[in-house]
Amino acid sequence: MLKRTPELEEILRNVHPHYGRNESYRAFVVTTQSCDLVLRGGKPKARYITIAGARPLTLAVTREVEACQGELEQKAKVCKQGHQARLLEKVCSL
Repeated sequence: MLKRTPELEEILRNVHPHYGRNESYRAFVVTTQSCDLVLRGGKPKARYITIAGARPLTLAVTREVEACQGELEQKAKVCKQGHQARLLEKVCSL
């Protein structure tokens, strides 16, 4: 996992502006199709990498709660108990 640093932010601004300007991505995971970043003869086997942004779980839970709420519930910062099963299912799937 890569943590957000000034050096990484500079790279992200150039190659992946969405991640670079959105500070809710606090860390990043580097993956490859072959799951192989081991150096062999000075070069990794993987020809391409993918970077995936990681955000706080609280952000996902907050968005899911907001999707269940009506306008009045959002103002009161409450959620009907009837949505508990849906929210619990979502959190467990994450």
